[in-house]
Amino acid sequence: MRIESAKAKKEMQGKLDLLKNYEDDKTKRDFYLGQLSHSVLSAIDALRMVNQEIPILEYMQVLKEKEAAGEKIEERKLPPSGPLKVMHLTKDNIHQLPYLMS
Repeated sequence: MRIESAKAKKEMQGKLDLLKNYEDDKTKRDFYLGQLSHSVLSAIDALRMVNQEIPILEYMQVLKEKEAAGEKIEERKLPPSGPLKVMHLTKDNIHQLPYLMS
C-alpha cells in the first residue's frame, strides 16, 4: 500500500512538472486538480503514519508511568531462532540466490 502511494505521488509530481508551464484553461485546470490530488495523497500518507505512531506513544507512556511508580519493567525478549542454514553457491544453483535472500 505504501509503495503504491509513493509511486502515485511520484507520477503525480511528474505530471505536475509537465503541466505547470502551460497557459490554456484546460491545462491549468488539470494542473490544479493534480495539485489537489497530490496534496490528498500526502495527507493520507501523513495520517497513516500518525496512526502507526499512536500505539508506540501509548506504550512509551505506560513505560514512563511504570517507571515513575517504581515498578520493574520487563524487557521483551524475542523467541530464540533456529540455527542458520549454510548454502554453498555453485554455478548450478546461483539462480536461486534471490529466493534465498528473502
